Amino acid sequence: TDADLVSSVYFDNEKLELYDGRLKKHQGAIAFRIRWYGPESSIKIVFIERKQHLEDWYGDGEASSKLRFPLPEDQVVPYLEGELTPEGVGEVLTAMKFKGDLAEAVQLAREIQALVLEKKLRPAIRTHYMRTAFQRTGD
Repeated sequence: TDADLVSSVYFDNEKLELYDGRLKKHQGAIAFRIRWYGPESSIKIVFIERKQHLEDWYGDGEASSKLRFPLPEDQVVPYLEGELTPEGVGEVLTAMKFKGDLAEAVQLAREIQALVLEKKLRPAIRTHYMRTAFQRTGD
């Protein structure tokens, strides 16, 4: 089989504000998670991700967005605690030869870090599962 191990840690605060907003599908409700692929013993890079609920008023498939950037596992705690600045994230991404839009990634790092610090987000739940992709021959 073609299966990948996927692990995520979702963040929230004591009031469960993010969970409540997503559950009630509030416009702009955010989920923040850190995700990695493969066994924990081999983690080197994780993805810092923000998912945002947006109403699909026009049926054009824009009901939500997911933005993310990679970060070395050993830089996660300094980033979440504000020691590694968004500009520092940009330097790390440059050193990693990041292929995406660097300015967008730094802006996302700025927004997520502000959210974490402002709302006092902490790890709330962890998911760990095998993901299998099914494909038709020729697709």
